[in-house]
Amino acid sequence: MLASLARYDEAQYDLQRCITIDPLIYVSWFMLGFIQLLHGQLEEARRYWAKLSELPSDDTLRSLAHGLDLLVEDQFERARTELNATLDSNVRYPELNSFIKNLLTSVETRNDTSAPVELGEQHFLMTGYLANSTRH
Repeated sequence: MLASLARYDEAQYDLQRCITIDPLIYVSWFMLGFIQLLHGQLEEARRYWAKLSELPSDDTLRSLAHGLDLLVEDQFERARTELNATLDSNVRYPELNSFIKNLLTSVETRNDTSAPVELGEQHFLMTGYLANSTRH
């Protein structure tokens, strides 16, 4: 919730506390990585997302993190494939489906306009997150 209000420092603090208490709360690892990604800290995001490798390869959080990583690397076709597969197989985190759909729409829009990608609040990754009514 705090991250959706752009209260990233507070969100990071709370998420860090969560993983300190229980390092198997994988959604906290995902969100910590996502916040880092939104701030242009790709390597830091990857460091958090590395914990997701403990999950099965078809886990929603692991697949979503991989899809986001592909987007940042400008591998749009592979990212689209990964995100569509994530959406199709997601049963554990249905609240993420609208985020993934919005993200896919943003990718399509970006591809149609060939707009430059810049990290920050207006980054197309943020578009999918802000358009989602269920935030974590």
